[in-house]
Amino acid sequence: MKTKILLLVSVLLFSFSACKKSNDQENDSRTGQLTGVLSETIMSSQDVANSLSAQVLALTGFDIDLLPLAHEMKVAVITYSTTGVEGDIVDASGVIAYRTDVSEYDHIVSVQHGTCDIASAPSKVGFPAEAAPAFNEEVVVMADYLGYGSTERPDLLHPYMHSTITGTTCADMISAAEQYLEEKTELRKYGDKIKLIGYSQGGAATVSTLLELEARGMKQRIADVWAGAGPHDLRVFFNNFVSDPDYEFGSTGYLPFVVRGLAYGDHLNLDFHNIYAPVIFEKGIDKLFDNTQISDLHEILGTKVSDILHPDFYEGEPDFNGNADIQAFYKSLEKHSLVLGAKPQTEIKLFHCPTDNTVPSECTMEAKEVWSNTVYYELHFTNHIISGAEFYVKYLKWSSDPVIQELFNKLM
Repeated sequence: MKTKILLLVSVLLFSFSACKKSNDQENDSRTGQLTGVLSETIMSSQDVANSLSAQVLALTGFDIDLLPLAHEMKVAVITYSTTGVEGDIVDASGVIAYRTDVSEYDHIVSVQHGTCDIASAPSKVGFPAEAAPAFNEEVVVMADYLGYGSTERPDLLHPYMHSTITGTTCADMISAAEQYLEEKTELRKYGDKIKLIGYSQGGAATVSTLLELEARGMKQRIADVWAGAGPHDLRVFFNNFVSDPDYEFGSTGYLPFVVRGLAYGDHLNLDFHNIYAPVIFEKGIDKLFDNTQISDLHEILGTKVSDILHPDFYEGEPDFNGNADIQAFYKSLEKHSLVLGAKPQTEIKLFHCPTDNTVPSECTMEAKEVWSNTVYYELHFTNHIISGAEFYVKYLKWSSDPVIQELFNKLM
């Protein structure tokens, strides 16, 4: 009798396990699905050139005619299912772009975008500047990160630098984009390779996406990976801000973006009075962090970092003067630092300028040492944004183009 009871219990446990596995598989199958097409637009060469000029701040003040580089493009905005911060299934959005004279393709290029205003999500700007690989007859797909596009929240929160959420979001976009492209009769698919490229936040997001695709058994499909100036070690990235109480930085909006992004993504429940300087609350600036574009925060916060962050940040790791909220934040920085524990199987082309003024080059040099399959290329513009242009020009193989040479000569 006892044996029969044990056998029955074993069968029930097996059945429960099987049901749970089935439910998990069903949940997984609900993500990465194409759920809608919000728009399909044919953009003329002039429209594409105008869109680029409006986005690329480096072009401001320069009379550069981008029309010779532009092409007529088809730009589609789609929605797809992915996993939200709370573990629920949400409809995210993204962009697919390709030249109208392209009739066949053997790969797609997934571009992970750099840090931008929520109002400047890829799906909202016409032709995204970072979709430039489409000029070279490549099919480009770009995810709006969570908090952007269709998942924009009233408080504008975005899980900034949250590696796992970012990787999942972008990988699901790739899957949905492939479903969209399969339905396009004007395009003939004769290969299924994937290229990944991104700069700055997009550089780290590219590696996060690569890790997610490898985890899904898609390593053999990865043809090329370009990661430019990524904050692959978030501790190094953030410690750069608190290296000196007198340190000044022109883009201080990154500080609340990192803090609130990881706090939101990891459900840290921080007491922000232990994170920001008292003057932030005295002036009511903290009330702006949830609903202000990052470009505006740069102006509002000024340049002195010690006027923004709590004094305990300058007491140093691991104790931070006993400040438990800063300790929890640093654990999150460590958790999402890709150089700690991540082991990409695919070769990664790493790019950085040694004197980058925003993301310390140590982030890339450390990745070069830790990851076994890397090739390092040096960028030359000390300005982080201009180095980004150099990065994409290298990918596009446009270095000798007279239009690009004219632009770089004026920027130097």
